Amino acid sequence: MEKTFFISGIGGQGVQVLCKALATVVDDCGMNMCLYPWYQGQRRGGATYGRLIISDERIGAPEKRQYDIVVLLDEASLRDYGNKRKPGGTVIVNSDLIDSVPFDDVTVVGVPFTSTAESTGNERCFNLVVGGFLSAYTKIVPVEAMRSEMLKRTARSDEQAVIYGKAFDMGAFLVKE
Repeated sequence: MEKTFFISGIGGQGVQVLCKALATVVDDCGMNMCLYPWYQGQRRGGATYGRLIISDERIGAPEKRQYDIVVLLDEASLRDYGNKRKPGGTVIVNSDLIDSVPFDDVTVVGVPFTSTAESTGNERCFNLVVGGFLSAYTKIVPVEAMRSEMLKRTARSDEQAVIYGKAFDMGAFLVKE
Protein backbone atom coordinates (compact mmCIF):
# COMPACT_ATOMS: atom_id res chain seq x y z
CA MET A 1 0.00 0.00 0.00
CA GLU A 2 1.29 3.43 -0.94
CA LYS A 3 -0.64 6.69 -0.54
CA THR A 4 0.62 10.06 -1.58
CA PHE A 5 -0.56 13.41 -0.25
CA PHE A 6 -0.04 16.96 -1.51
CA ILE A 7 -1.36 19.53 0.97
CA SER A 8 -1.22 23.20 -0.05
CA GLY A 9 -2.39 26.46 1.45
CA ILE A 10 -1.15 29.82 2.63
CA GLY A 11 1.15 30.62 5.51
CA GLY A 12 -0.80 30.90 8.74
CA GLN A 13 -3.19 28.04 8.02
CA GLY A 14 -0.92 25.54 9.79
CA VAL A 15 -0.11 23.38 6.76
CA GLN A 16 3.42 22.57 7.97
CA VAL A 17 2.25 21.63 11.47
CA LEU A 18 -0.47 19.43 9.96
CA CYS A 19 1.98 17.68 7.64
CA LYS A 20 4.53 17.08 10.39
CA ALA A 21 1.85 15.72 12.73
CA LEU A 22 0.57 13.35 10.04
CA ALA A 23 4.11 12.18 9.28
CA THR A 24 4.80 11.57 12.99
CA VAL A 25 1.64 9.49 13.44
CA VAL A 26 2.43 7.49 10.30
CA ASP A 27 5.90 6.77 11.70
CA ASP A 28 4.46 5.88 15.13
CA CYS A 29 2.12 3.41 13.41
CA GLY A 30 5.12 1.60 11.93
CA MET A 31 4.66 2.70 8.32
CA ASN A 32 7.31 4.29 6.15
CA MET A 33 7.02 7.89 5.09
CA CYS A 34 8.83 10.71 3.34
CA LEU A 35 7.81 14.29 4.07
CA TYR A 36 8.95 17.17 1.91
CA PRO A 37 7.84 20.52 3.31
CA TRP A 38 8.07 23.76 1.34
CA TYR A 39 7.17 27.31 2.30
CA GLN A 40 7.99 30.83 1.28
CA GLY A 41 10.07 33.06 3.52
CA GLN A 42 7.18 35.05 4.93
CA ARG A 43 5.57 33.84 8.09
CA ARG A 44 1.96 34.44 7.06
CA GLY A 45 0.36 34.82 3.68
CA GLY A 46 2.95 33.10 1.48
CA ALA A 47 2.46 29.84 -0.36
CA THR A 48 3.16 26.64 1.54
CA TYR A 49 2.81 22.94 0.87
CA GLY A 50 3.82 19.54 2.08
CA ARG A 51 4.35 16.40 0.01
CA LEU A 52 3.93 13.20 1.98
CA ILE A 53 4.42 9.65 0.78
CA ILE A 54 3.16 6.87 3.03
CA SER A 55 3.87 3.20 2.47
CA ASP A 56 3.97 -0.10 4.29
CA GLU A 57 7.03 -0.95 2.16
CA ARG A 58 10.28 0.89 1.43
CA ILE A 59 9.76 4.08 -0.50
CA GLY A 60 11.73 4.02 -3.72
CA ALA A 61 11.14 7.29 -5.56
CA PRO A 62 10.53 10.08 -3.08
CA GLU A 63 9.41 12.62 -5.69
CA LYS A 64 6.03 12.20 -7.34
CA ARG A 65 4.52 14.20 -10.16
CA GLN A 66 0.97 13.39 -9.19
CA TYR A 67 -0.59 12.54 -5.84
CA ASP A 68 -3.46 10.31 -4.72
CA ILE A 69 -4.89 12.92 -2.36
CA VAL A 70 -4.47 16.62 -3.11
CA VAL A 71 -5.68 19.10 -0.49
CA LEU A 72 -6.10 22.67 -1.76
CA LEU A 73 -6.90 25.18 0.95
CA ASP A 74 -7.09 28.43 -1.05
CA GLU A 75 -7.69 29.67 -4.59
CA ALA A 76 -3.96 30.17 -5.34
CA SER A 77 -3.32 26.52 -4.42
CA LEU A 78 -6.02 25.42 -6.85
CA ARG A 79 -4.48 27.54 -9.59
CA ASP A 80 -0.85 26.64 -8.92
CA TYR A 81 -1.06 23.01 -7.78
CA GLY A 82 -4.24 21.54 -9.22
CA ASN A 83 -2.03 19.72 -11.73
CA LYS A 84 -0.59 17.64 -8.88
CA ARG A 85 -3.74 15.49 -8.84
CA LYS A 86 -3.59 11.90 -10.01
CA PRO A 87 -6.42 10.93 -12.39
CA GLY A 88 -8.82 8.79 -10.39
CA GLY A 89 -7.54 10.30 -7.14
CA THR A 90 -9.18 12.71 -4.72
CA VAL A 91 -9.01 16.49 -4.52
CA ILE A 92 -10.19 17.98 -1.22
CA VAL A 93 -10.85 21.72 -1.31
CA ASN A 94 -11.68 24.37 1.25
CA SER A 95 -15.17 25.18 -0.04
CA ASP A 96 -15.18 28.47 1.89
CA LEU A 97 -12.36 29.82 -0.31
CA ILE A 98 -12.75 27.81 -3.53
CA ASP A 99 -16.01 28.14 -5.44
CA SER A 100 -15.56 25.70 -8.31
CA VAL A 101 -13.08 23.04 -9.30
CA PRO A 102 -12.52 22.49 -13.03
CA PHE A 103 -11.47 18.83 -12.79
CA ASP A 104 -13.54 15.90 -14.00
CA ASP A 105 -10.85 13.22 -13.68
CA VAL A 106 -10.90 13.02 -9.86
CA THR A 107 -13.30 12.84 -6.97
CA VAL A 108 -13.73 16.38 -5.66
CA VAL A 109 -14.66 16.83 -2.01
CA GLY A 110 -15.58 20.33 -0.84
CA VAL A 111 -15.31 20.94 2.90
CA PRO A 112 -16.03 24.22 4.77
CA PHE A 113 -12.76 24.27 6.71
CA THR A 114 -12.58 28.03 7.31
CA SER A 115 -16.14 28.52 8.58
CA THR A 116 -15.87 25.40 10.74
CA ALA A 117 -12.69 26.73 12.37
CA GLU A 118 -14.27 30.16 12.84
CA SER A 119 -17.32 28.59 14.51
CA THR A 120 -15.10 27.46 17.39
CA GLY A 121 -14.32 31.09 18.23
CA ASN A 122 -10.63 30.63 17.39
CA GLU A 123 -9.75 30.54 13.70
CA ARG A 124 -6.19 29.45 14.60
CA CYS A 125 -7.51 25.92 14.91
CA PHE A 126 -7.96 25.72 11.12
CA ASN A 127 -5.35 22.98 10.70
CA LEU A 128 -6.98 20.91 13.42
CA VAL A 129 -10.25 20.93 11.49
CA VAL A 130 -8.36 19.83 8.37
CA GLY A 131 -6.44 17.19 10.35
CA GLY A 132 -9.63 15.79 11.84
CA PHE A 133 -11.22 15.57 8.43
CA LEU A 134 -8.19 14.00 6.73
CA SER A 135 -7.67 11.35 9.38
CA ALA A 136 -11.36 10.36 9.39
CA TYR A 137 -11.75 10.54 5.61
CA THR A 138 -8.60 8.69 4.55
CA LYS A 139 -8.40 6.23 7.47
CA ILE A 140 -4.62 6.08 6.93
CA VAL A 141 -3.92 6.69 10.61
CA PRO A 142 -6.07 6.24 13.72
CA VAL A 143 -8.16 9.35 14.35
CA GLU A 144 -7.34 9.41 18.07
CA ALA A 145 -3.59 9.17 17.41
CA MET A 146 -3.80 12.09 14.98
CA ARG A 147 -5.90 14.09 17.45
CA SER A 148 -3.38 13.51 20.24
CA GLU A 149 -0.41 14.48 18.06
CA MET A 150 -2.07 17.64 16.76
CA LEU A 151 -3.03 18.76 20.26
CA LYS A 152 0.51 18.07 21.47
CA ARG A 153 1.86 20.31 18.70
CA THR A 154 -0.66 23.16 18.99
CA ALA A 155 -2.34 23.52 22.37
CA ARG A 156 -0.35 25.61 24.81
CA SER A 157 -2.88 25.54 27.64
CA ASP A 158 -5.74 23.42 28.93
CA GLU A 159 -8.18 26.00 27.58
CA GLN A 160 -6.66 25.77 24.09
CA ALA A 161 -6.67 21.97 24.28
CA VAL A 162 -10.44 22.01 24.80
CA ILE A 163 -11.08 24.38 21.89
CA TYR A 164 -8.58 22.70 19.58
CA GLY A 165 -9.87 19.24 20.48
CA LYS A 166 -13.38 20.39 19.64
CA ALA A 167 -12.11 21.76 16.30
CA PHE A 168 -10.42 18.45 15.47
CA ASP A 169 -13.60 16.55 16.35
CA MET A 170 -15.67 18.92 14.22
CA GLY A 171 -13.36 18.22 11.27
CA ALA A 172 -13.71 14.46 11.74
CA PHE A 173 -17.49 14.86 12.01
CA LEU A 174 -17.61 16.63 8.65
CA VAL A 175 -16.83 13.27 7.04
CA LYS A 176 -20.14 11.91 8.29
CA GLU A 177 -22.15 14.83 6.91
